[in-house]
Amino acid sequence: MNQDIKYYGLRNQGATCYLNSILQVLFMTRKFREAVESCSKHHENDFNVRLHALFESLKEKTSETTEVTKTLRIKVYEQQDAGHYLEKILSLVSDEASQIFRGELIHRTVCGECASHTEDDVPFFFLSLPLMDSKNGNFSVEDGIQEFLKDAEFYGEDQLYCDHCEDNRDTTVKYKLERHPEILILLLKRFEYNYNHMSYSKDSRPVDVCYTINLPENQTYEMYAMVDHFGTLRGGHYTATIKPEEEESWYEFNDSTVTLLGNQMFQRKFEKSRSAHLLFYRKQSIGLQDEGQNGEEEQRDLAANPNPIVELDRRPERTCWYQDNYVVISLPSSTGFCEASTCTLICNGVANVVTQVKNWLFSWF
Repeated sequence: MNQDIKYYGLRNQGATCYLNSILQVLFMTRKFREAVESCSKHHENDFNVRLHALFESLKEKTSETTEVTKTLRIKVYEQQDAGHYLEKILSLVSDEASQIFRGELIHRTVCGECASHTEDDVPFFFLSLPLMDSKNGNFSVEDGIQEFLKDAEFYGEDQLYCDHCEDNRDTTVKYKLERHPEILILLLKRFEYNYNHMSYSKDSRPVDVCYTINLPENQTYEMYAMVDHFGTLRGGHYTATIKPEEEESWYEFNDSTVTLLGNQMFQRKFEKSRSAHLLFYRKQSIGLQDEGQNGEEEQRDLAANPNPIVELDRRPERTCWYQDNYVVISLPSSTGFCEASTCTLICNGVANVVTQVKNWLFSWF
């Protein structure tokens, strides 16, 4: 390995490149790696222990995935879908580790006749985005997200049953992203069942992969990893491209080979790709949130936190408080928060904001 590269690869056991790629991304996701390490101390024979042992080995040398493939009962000479095994791994690790990737959707079903509705909470580890033709010919990841969250209409032969009407009715199903995960995973659905050929086929159309995306409720995410699939279903190959936290350079992880790519990728707004399959985005700190942002949810989360809330300022038009190194500003129609790295704790845990920063914060209103 090049002495300038401080990361190590994973040996391919036959056709385990899909597993190597997702394990490298999980290893390079610091909070996940730390959660696996923490949980492995309290167990002896679970999947967390095997994953932690692999992660410890990866810190020092090119490593083997034998124990992981045994636990997952993987046939090492058969290539599988990376997305399927990513979901399997996240379902086996501790809740502390998997919750980093866990988001929540609300499915709201509305009857077109009586307007009655039901709501279902749907947790997810990733959003599966269908690929489709775009009007301008440039289909982007954000197009896929909009399509995923678009209202679905069921009418005619597709009507849904309404309990209130006791009959089938035209129905609208609305989708809302209720909880933004700390790490957002997007799966581009390149592998679909082709009913004409009665088999699966790969969709290799180009997709504009954005390095920064904005989700509903004004939440910004920045991409730090991408898993690519090259070739066909029968003869394909997976690699991972990752930007480590606190670094500006990107690295390619191709089984046991790790290559420094530099920061040229990050300097572009998007990458047009025919091979991108799994995209990993890290949640960014946000400032003032627009009306409609889940401000009440943020306040509930803060209130449930065992660390004390210290009120900084209360006026009819706004309330400001401090908790867990965050300054939170609540307005009648919205709530905003930001990291308070310049806050200092004094006098029994009371937080004071440096004058300049406090003036800057309050100058928003």
